Amino acid sequence: MNCACKILSIPRGNPFRLFLCINRIVPGEGNADFAEVDNLKAYITSYLGKKTELEYEISGGTDIILSIPAEEQRCTLYGIEFSGTHDGSPWRYKARNAFRIVDSNCESSVQGLETFGTETYYLMDVLRFEAIDDTMYITTHGHASIEGDTLTLQSTADTEVHQEGDTLVITQKTRIV
Repeated sequence: MNCACKILSIPRGNPFRLFLCINRIVPGEGNADFAEVDNLKAYITSYLGKKTELEYEISGGTDIILSIPAEEQRCTLYGIEFSGTHDGSPWRYKARNAFRIVDSNCESSVQGLETFGTETYYLMDVLRFEAIDDTMYITTHGHASIEGDTLTLQSTADTEVHQEGDTLVITQKTRIV
């Protein structure tokens, strides 16, 4: 999947999971933990305003995995929403245009990744690099993988990865606030 695409487009009819990193949802909280949110609810919101509560699981406290059943999918644009209580105060997060359900596989941005199983797609993931001494550390959930002797890096919304000749170029996009 090329994660630099404008929007994640998934073919209709198969259940799938969305994996979201808490660092993108609450970036100001270095040690945020979804387990600390009381009454946590997760929703998908359709372009037309329908709000559907979803099942989810918390992975390692810092990530949330939403399960999108086939029967809830319509060919439209979806957002995601979370709500709950943190330290006694209401908390809400909403992202519009998070993903799209499309009618056919040829319209999908995940072509070539489909299997007979339930797919997991990484939404709003980060790709971070840190050099300590002579070691390069890569932090991500789904945008780096090693298969045999091959390291594969994929661009994200805020990091571009490309090759220029024999040189790997990684550009961190800056955001003006």
